Amino acid sequence: MARMQAAGREEGSQRSKDILILVMGLTGSGKSTFINSLGPHYRMVVGHSLTACTQEVMATTLKTPPSALQGSENHHLRGRNLVLVDTPGFDDTHRHDWEILDTIASWLEESCRQQYIVGGIVYLHDISNIPLTTAAKSNFTVLKAFCGDSSSKSVMLGITKGNKLSAKECNKYEKELKTKHWRFFVEHGAQVVRLPDADQGRSALQGINNILSRMPEGGIKLKVLEEMTSGASVSQTTAGKLCRPRKKKGWGSTIKRILTFGSHMAELLIVLECVIISILSVHSFVLSAIVLSWFNRLPTSVREPVQNALGSSYVAFIAVGMLGSILWTAAFTVLFNTRDWIVVATAFLATVSWIVFASAGPWHPGLCAASL
Repeated sequence: MARMQAAGREEGSQRSKDILILVMGLTGSGKSTFINSLGPHYRMVVGHSLTACTQEVMATTLKTPPSALQGSENHHLRGRNLVLVDTPGFDDTHRHDWEILDTIASWLEESCRQQYIVGGIVYLHDISNIPLTTAAKSNFTVLKAFCGDSSSKSVMLGITKGNKLSAKECNKYEKELKTKHWRFFVEHGAQVVRLPDADQGRSALQGINNILSRMPEGGIKLKVLEEMTSGASVSQTTAGKLCRPRKKKGWGSTIKRILTFGSHMAELLIVLECVIISILSVHSFVLSAIVLSWFNRLPTSVREPVQNALGSSYVAFIAVGMLGSILWTAAFTVLFNTRDWIVVATAFLATVSWIVFASAGPWHPGLCAASL
């Protein structure tokens, strides 16, 4: 377990019961950007950190400015610093989720021993990452078990990168998140905040202020820490059980994990999908030639109605090939849960290319059927 480093004797008295705000989310959701956006509103001081590695917990201590202490909503900040904790995402490509949970929970446990209190959680979600990945859905479930019922009202669900979508799409997916995937948190009082790129700092500050105004004296009680205080190891907690490696997984999920290498390799996955779908589309026409050869061996009474409907063997060849291409594309889409338009476009181009090639080359249906 990583250890917190001392930040100087002059900070020791102020660090007593400083307030921790966990910043969580998948890789690329904008956690570091969120923390940096608060720079103009808070003065950064020499903070404690674990390592200079993005795979570890990073804590940034912010000195509360006098302007942020005006009014009663931020009374919890008086005499305290605000510590924003950048946590690794549960979709790490090099470590299992249970290892990441162990890092975060152990860090929190050690921090609480040193008189830090937990003020709330900021969970960031890239709304442009559609369709919602399995990792994102799993993360929501783990977050629920991590917080528990009583602490969910101190969660801020931040929506990032909405500029990549139209206003209509953004509203649509936000509604889906609130009514389905984030329903538990919304019903327990969590706030949903959009963080526009142009003015993220102001929105982030308002969200933090709302979290602090809801924070009870002594901080919130996270379920994972309560379970650990009762004697459970991290792996024995509710969140820990959800993060355990599952032995049984479908072939589609396994193959996709092998191909993606993580969310930052999404472009590579699309390329691989296009290559595979092209091969399958061409393969469907090879199969159609075999089907056509088999069809020509059927009795005349069986073949004639079909031939009259299609008009010619060539039309039958194209029809069967296109049907096979469509079926392959549909099966691939369901298996890998992809909706990329480029995959469908590639399947269409592969189909057209094969029609042209088959019409002019040695794979002409008449020659192919005759040779089988």
